[in-house]
Amino acid sequence: MSKPIDGVGLAALGIGSVLVFAGMKGYSVLAVVQNLVTGKPIATGVSMTNPLTTPKGVAATDTPPVATPAGGGMSRDSLTQAWNHLNAVNGG
Repeated sequence: MSKPIDGVGLAALGIGSVLVFAGMKGYSVLAVVQNLVTGKPIATGVSMTNPLTTPKGVAATDTPPVATPAGGGMSRDSLTQAWNHLNAVNGG
């Protein structure tokens, strides 16, 4: 005998699907829900409230910059000294 479908689980799946869809497309969640309830296509009359854009001056294919300290980082000797100090403080 088959088990009945859990209504709460089905509702959670539906709500989660709407949230994920609206978030990925940048649409307003309320506008998407309104279109679903009224039977309109989801993207009809829906503006992008939070579009994902590339910042000015950065090409879409550029790799993100790697942040380094203002001094250019730590030397190998200073890293070794810091590591040894941490080990001594922590009982290692």
